[in-house]
Amino acid sequence: MILLFLAGAAGLQAEELDWRAIRDALAQIETGGNPNVVGRSGERGAWQIHPNVSRQTDWTAARRILDERLDWFRRRSGRTPDAFDIYALWNAPGKYSQSHFRPEGLSKVVQDRCERFQNLYGTMKKSSDRDGKTTARLEAASRGLKR
Repeated sequence: MILLFLAGAAGLQAEELDWRAIRDALAQIETGGNPNVVGRSGERGAWQIHPNVSRQTDWTAARRILDERLDWFRRRSGRTPDAFDIYALWNAPGKYSQSHFRPEGLSKVVQDRCERFQNLYGTMKKSSDRDGKTTARLEAASRGLKR
């Protein structure tokens, strides 16, 4: 686990971000790509967007939210986010900020999800680089369509 975390510790430059891989990995971790899921706190869609954050639940809304959080992270931390940071900012931005963006400040559950996202993102990025394809289910989720 430590080696996987260290592999992503160098950070991702904005031009290196594979937004398709981010989109698909987030949807996979949050809901298995199912756009019809409603969470315990009312989060909706493939990316589990809380209604207090946005009424929209499509990838456009998720991307806007994530862009804002990544910009905020860069300003506050002075560094470029890695894949671990991306998921921590998606799932627990307040807790991550309170911990001064240190993984050990997150619950073990969130740390585990961050590591899963980091691994999944890396795998999907390689796959995307290799063939440029994603699953039909995740493509449908990105457009907010029911399958």
